[in-house]
Amino acid sequence: MAEIVSFCWIGMELVCAYFFCECFLQRKHWTKYTYAIILLTLAVIYLYSSHPIGMIPPMLLTPVVYFVVSLVCYDGLWQRRVMAVVICVVLLAVVDAGIMYSCSGLLQISTAAFLQRRYTYIFAGTVSKASSVLLAWTVCRIFAKNTDKRLQIRWLAVILVFPAVSYVLLVILFLHYRYESDMSLRAIGITLLIGFLNIGMMCLIEQIEKSEKAAQRAALLDQQIDIQTQSFLSLEKSYRAQRAASHDYLHHLNAIGALLEKEQYGTAAQYIQELKKQHTARVFAVDSHHPVVDAILNQKYQFAQEVGIDMQITVNDLSPLDLPTEKLVVVLSNLLDNAIEACERSKGERAIRISIVLQDKLLLSIKNTSDPVSFVGGRPVTTKADKDKHGYGLLNVTHILDGLGSEYAFHYQDGWFSFVSETPVHPFDSAGR
Repeated sequence: MAEIVSFCWIGMELVCAYFFCECFLQRKHWTKYTYAIILLTLAVIYLYSSHPIGMIPPMLLTPVVYFVVSLVCYDGLWQRRVMAVVICVVLLAVVDAGIMYSCSGLLQISTAAFLQRRYTYIFAGTVSKASSVLLAWTVCRIFAKNTDKRLQIRWLAVILVFPAVSYVLLVILFLHYRYESDMSLRAIGITLLIGFLNIGMMCLIEQIEKSEKAAQRAALLDQQIDIQTQSFLSLEKSYRAQRAASHDYLHHLNAIGALLEKEQYGTAAQYIQELKKQHTARVFAVDSHHPVVDAILNQKYQFAQEVGIDMQITVNDLSPLDLPTEKLVVVLSNLLDNAIEACERSKGERAIRISIVLQDKLLLSIKNTSDPVSFVGGRPVTTKADKDKHGYGLLNVTHILDGLGSEYAFHYQDGWFSFVSETPVHPFDSAGR
């Protein structure tokens, strides 16, 4: 039994090392070879701790082996590898010492006497290793290098309820044997059962969390498709209008020429004025030399003019901008749609100010008049009645900007809502590379 317990404890310590490596390092592509290395590591530590050879203490061998595993399985700076291993070793040592001294203190016996109680020691050791795994997992899920693997605080609170209840049950179980010479094998079985129930419950909640994220991603994807479809339809409409205008261009010239030949200058001038009025609705208000940005801005500008919103746009030459088209469409369309909707609901001035400037970064600023806005966690809360079916637009924007490494902020002051962002870009050079 001692060998099985020892092997399980070493396995739990290795799991702690895995969680810290996941937190601070980038995982390589794992293969069967990688898993074989991990199993070999487990066997080496177990055999060496059971039958020490030479002058190397087992406590020193373990961090060295963990560091080697981090080299095989992960990418990253050696300083990060050392940090992950050191934090893991220190955590294990602190939790082990804390649990052991707490248990011996509760029993009011010396540490040496405590180690002589076989089942009590196994109980305390198992609780200690499980606590270390829980702490390592929590750190990994909060500070994970991959943002998609980070756990939301509300899910973390739900998951940690079960370990908290389990600790209370374990303390009650331990105190039940406080005046006994040792705990029983049945108590160890109950401890393992509580542990397995916790693992199962945490896995279940994690699956629920993943299902919710999958549903959220599906909703975001539907919203992206809807926005892109609307944008493409708008472009098609503008294209057809432009073709129709070009087709009639020669006819208009012939008509004007005929009026001038008959010296009907007043009628010709009036005819030209009518053409100018018709053409004004199709004139591009923005020319940034970036077709996608121009299409979206001009589409939104024309709509704003139709509903009586004063929209002013400032851009520079965006032709070197090298960002994915689908991301530009979703970000700009969502932000501008939100600004227009806020202006339409506003009881006072209706105005939007847009600035898109490409320097060493893409600087985006959108300000619009708005009724007061509430914020939660630094982000505005939707004011629409059906909140369950709205809010995905802004979530989509922040998700894309996070993926692009952008820095952004929302602000409301004196009747103006503003959004600003800085996005790293890699413009094409003069050769188009």
